Order: sequence, then structure tokens, then C-alpha cells
Amino acid sequence: MSMIRLAACLALAAAAPARADGRALFSAHGCSACHRVGPDGGSSGPDLTLVGVRRPRAWIDQWLKSPRAWKPGTSMPEQGLSDADRGALADYLSEQKGQAWNGTPPWTGYGGLPRGRMIYERAGCVACHGTAGRGGQPDPGAPGGEIPALAPVVGNYTRAELIARVSGGVPSEPFHGVMPAVAMPAWKDVLGPGDLDALATYLLSLDEGQPKPDW
Repeated sequence: MSMIRLAACLALAAAAPARADGRALFSAHGCSACHRVGPDGGSSGPDLTLVGVRRPRAWIDQWLKSPRAWKPGTSMPEQGLSDADRGALADYLSEQKGQAWNGTPPWTGYGGLPRGRMIYERAGCVACHGTAGRGGQPDPGAPGGEIPALAPVVGNYTRAELIARVSGGVPSEPFHGVMPAVAMPAWKDVLGPGDLDALATYLLSLDEGQPKPDW
């Protein structure tokens, strides 16, 4: 390459805007104070280690644009991100598909109900279905505009049916509004048979204490 062409390339590179670093933005905006990615971060907000499995990038981008437009009353603050920073942060989060655990998810070494509860919380089921399956998270693609509560209905399924439903995922209804609809992913691509069985154990425990119909 001639010196003239090299100088021209260097000038163009210097003039081009630097791509924002989504991981650095995650730290700079204090996201890690509430959210974990891998072993690092807080626990007052949902674990984001698998957020790229649970949510499409378009959803993440719109949520970051205005969390309270999507969920009034959320404790997630409005960040006022520029389009470039929001895009970089959405890119970073949508890439989070468990690799931050380095092959050892936090429920490793646990069994039965404790394992299932940890999977529910750390894989992120809680972000959609709520603490102890109480539901209430908004979803324009769901009947009534909310992701349904699990606790009142989980007893209608057998263990095998629950595992099949979680394993295969549940597609969302088409939605053409501002926010992309939420779909439950096929967890068979993330969780092994033992994980799915433990999760079913926890889900079935949510039915305990629920009012039963008097047939």
C-alpha cells in the first residue's frame, strides 16, 4: 500500500465514530448494581446472563428506550441513552446467552426443589412469570396484556406436560404495536434433562396451597 493510500485510510479511521462498548456502558450506567451477568453484579433486578435467550434484541432496545412506557411503576430508571449507546447496550445484552457462566451455571451441585428454584430465578423465568409464579408482567401478545400467573394453573399439567411445554417453548401472538411481543423460548436449547426435571419439581410446588375447585 502506498504511503498516500495508507494516510487516507488512517484519516478515515480517525474520522469514523468509535463503536460504543456495550459492556462498558453496562458498568458505566450502574446496571450491575441491580443485575448480574455471570457471577458479577447485584440481585435486586433480574439476572441477565440469559437475557439474550429470553428476549429479542428489538424488545431489549425498546425497553432501554423507556422502561416506564412499557411497565409503569417499574423500579428500572429511565436512562436517557443516546441512540448509539442504547444500540450498543442492546447488542451486548442480546449476546448474553449463558457464556458468562463459563459452562458452570449457578445451580450446579444442587438437586431437586432447590435446583429448580434457582433455575427459575437465575435463568430468568422470574422476569416474566414473577416471584413464585405470580405473573403480572406486561405482554401485549398475551390475553389481557399480561404474562399469565403460573401458580393457579400449573397443577393442571402433569410433570411430563410441564417439561414438554418448557422444553419446546411457547410462541407469542403477532403484535404490531410499539413493543415486540414476548415469547417463551425453547429451553431445551439451554437446559439439560436434569435441569428441566428440577424446574418442573419447583413449578409443581407452586400449586401447593392454591385454592382447589369444589367439584
